[in-house]
Amino acid sequence: MSFLTKMVDKCLPEKAKTSLVKHKVQKEAKKYVNEKLGLEGQLDQHVDTLADKVIDTAGVSNVLKAKDIYDKLSKLKKDNGSS
Repeated sequence: MSFLTKMVDKCLPEKAKTSLVKHKVQKEAKKYVNEKLGLEGQLDQHVDTLADKVIDTAGVSNVLKAKDIYDKLSKLKKDNGSS
């Protein structure tokens, strides 16, 4: 895990971690859905609700771990692609 992700996971209280992760996931999910489907924010409330359910089901620590793995794989792909 990256240093920042590890510190967020270990140092922040669970409520703060949950709030931080939900905000970031909701923001990215809305951006992605609106960009891909051209909805201009029409389904933002539904995307927020779905993001909350996914985070509550998976757990905040697992979301942080998944983000870290995704970042590592993206970096590896980027490094291999540039060689």
